[in-house]
Order: sequence, then C-alpha cells, then structure tokens
Amino acid sequence: MATSDEVIDGGPIGGRPARRTIHAVIVESEGAFVAECREVGVVTQGDSLDEVRHNLREAVALFMENEEPAAFGLVRNPSLAISLETAVV
Repeated sequence: MATSDEVIDGGPIGGRPARRTIHAVIVESEGAFVAECREVGVVTQGDSLDEVRHNLREAVALFMENEEPAAFGLVRNPSLAISLETAVV
C-alpha cells in the first residue's frame, strides 16, 4: 500500500498533482539582494537584481541536476517564479 510520501509517475500520490512551478523570493538586505527558494532549500545572493536572478536560476538548476523533482512534489523541468519583496517606505 502506498503512503502519502511515495511518488508514482512523477507526482505525489494522495490526490495532489505535481506542481509546475518553484517559487522564490528576493529581498534586499544590507545593500545586497538575497534570493531564497524554500521549496528546494536554495539560497543565493547578488549585488544587483540581475545578478541575484542569474545566480538563483543557476543555483536551482544545479541543485535539481542531482535531485528527482517528484521528491519535491514537482513535475520534470518546472518553471521558476520569482517575487521581489521590498519595503514600502
């Protein structure tokens, strides 16, 4: 009998389909930008938004090379959605 943690055909069982998107958040911290993707445990930084975005895509791609996406509830070749959190003031 399968448990809710097992994976069948590229998606988690238990009625939840595999997700197509990995979510990441970028925040400014002490003059630099920090990006965190909690779903797969990737964190990186850069001096500019362009640099941190580039570093994040590279870090997630390198991480996923050695992992099975289904183990994270993801489809193969998921997309990356990036949000920017910034102070209002």
